[in-house]
Amino acid sequence: SFLKPGLSFQEIDAIAYGITDSQAARQMNKAKSKLFQTIYEQVNRAA
Repeated sequence: SFLKPGLSFQEIDAIAYGITDSQAARQMNKAKSKLFQTIYEQVNRAA
């Protein structure tokens, strides 16, 4: 199985159908920004 232990397709479907594409895109962009900010901070600390 390719899912995390304890995660089912039903749970994934509930999440997918629970928000709009625009909301999902906003959440993804927010997570991406947070990731890149973390990387930026670590690079600057190492320099």
